[in-house]
Amino acid sequence: MTENKAHDRDLHHVFISNPYAGKDRDRRALNRAIQAAATKLRLPYEFHFTQNAQDAEAFVSSFAPGETVRFYAIGGDGTLNDVANGILKREGRSELALIPRGTGNDFARFFDDPDFFENIERQMLAAAGPIDVIRTDAGLCGVNMINIGVDADTAAEVHRFDRYIPGPIAYIAALIDRVLLHKLGCAMEIGIDDEEPLRGDFLLVSFANGAFCGGGFKAAPKAVLDDGLMEICVVRPVSKLTFAKMVGGYRNGTHLDDPRYRSFLSYRRGKKIRIKTEKPIQICIDGQIVRKTEFQAEILPQSINFVAPQ
Repeated sequence: MTENKAHDRDLHHVFISNPYAGKDRDRRALNRAIQAAATKLRLPYEFHFTQNAQDAEAFVSSFAPGETVRFYAIGGDGTLNDVANGILKREGRSELALIPRGTGNDFARFFDDPDFFENIERQMLAAAGPIDVIRTDAGLCGVNMINIGVDADTAAEVHRFDRYIPGPIAYIAALIDRVLLHKLGCAMEIGIDDEEPLRGDFLLVSFANGAFCGGGFKAAPKAVLDDGLMEICVVRPVSKLTFAKMVGGYRNGTHLDDPRYRSFLSYRRGKKIRIKTEKPIQICIDGQIVRKTEFQAEILPQSINFVAPQ
């Protein structure tokens, strides 16, 4: 990712968080760290505490158009998605930043310097650079990854488990539940750019901007955030025994170069994708679940400025 400007000290810094997420002590400590950093650097800032799932997007999209603003999403990939979608609808110059506090925090895993996202002072002084976004016809854009099939079905069920066990382990528990107790695979037609569509039963389809999903599964190990292309992975159904043997490679990100996967895995880079199914299927857009029988997505090259370690 390339840097597009030096830090602008006239930026207004807006920190957006769910007041009910996480532990009270942790939230208070983070708020104090933000106040201390902003006071030390003499930078204008404010907090916005969301009231519901749609509040962050609405707040950001309508924020004073004349202001130049850096919006910090305090939460997981869903919160990042809400704030990013608000920025894409907002008039005026906006930047996106992240303080990970979610179940999986998959977008932050892309970067080799995870401590950067916990250092508020460093983030406030850092420059932002352009990254791609995936636009869909479901009314949402994706910053990290869109999943269909077993990944999306697992994501839809993970909150049944994360009330009792930590986030990444909750995802694995939900995945085991999905694989053992449900039929794997769904009939789809998948069109990528101008290629002849793929037709048949598919276990999963992912089209990615970032590399990780599911609390640490490196589904798109070749991802580049600003190359104007989606990483598209299509997997046909396999037996539950084969799935159990191969899921470790999918988690570690070795599946694309491992010859054992070639009989059931197809990998492409593309700018557009379209999906058709007979029955509505669950589609996971950065953790947000929608249901559709027809779905389209395309890459929007370098359409949002993101604050990341340089």
